[in-house]
Amino acid sequence: ENLSHELQTQLAIIRNTTENIINQKATNEDSITARGLKSIYSSVNKLYQVQKSLMLLSKIGNLEFNKTTNINFRDIAEQVLGKYSEAFALREIKISSDMDNCHLSIDSGLAEIMANNLFKNALKHNINNGYVLVKLNTQSLIIENSGLQYKGNPEQLFQRFSKGENGNYGIGLSIVKQICELYSYHISYTIEENSKHIIQVLFKQ
Repeated sequence: ENLSHELQTQLAIIRNTTENIINQKATNEDSITARGLKSIYSSVNKLYQVQKSLMLLSKIGNLEFNKTTNINFRDIAEQVLGKYSEAFALREIKISSDMDNCHLSIDSGLAEIMANNLFKNALKHNINNGYVLVKLNTQSLIIENSGLQYKGNPEQLFQRFSKGENGNYGIGLSIVKQICELYSYHISYTIEENSKHIIQVLFKQ
């Protein structure tokens, strides 16, 4: 925890400093330096997010999320999906949803993180002019989306920073899997025809 605090402090300093330099360079002609600073700024932001995600995994593993309440997961799913609606529209990705009421006993913060990471994954690893299908009922959540071809074992995508042909897949699905394990939900990832990605979460009854 102390290490995390120190990292976060230094990353914040670097990020703020580079941001100030970028703004100052905006009026100069040194575009090469400006591009280099933007690259540094982008890298620092990614490192900052990775650090936050790793801390989140640690907190979930240490059972620090223990405010279990009865929620309607449909409300959270609709809210999060709406948050990404503009991003989907910009890439001309069609969204179809069929969501029923789904009452769960879960920490509301973790429920939101789970929905956010799943829909973000469906957006980030989709293709332009693609699609997303969302089905939710009392038994399960199914998210199907178009995507790039993937011929490996899709279950490996739940591993932290799993590698693909276009770089790593981050840590979002690893966080979702840990949340599912915490509440004894079963999550699976299948890919049909090499490019139809399907994630299914079966809720504990």
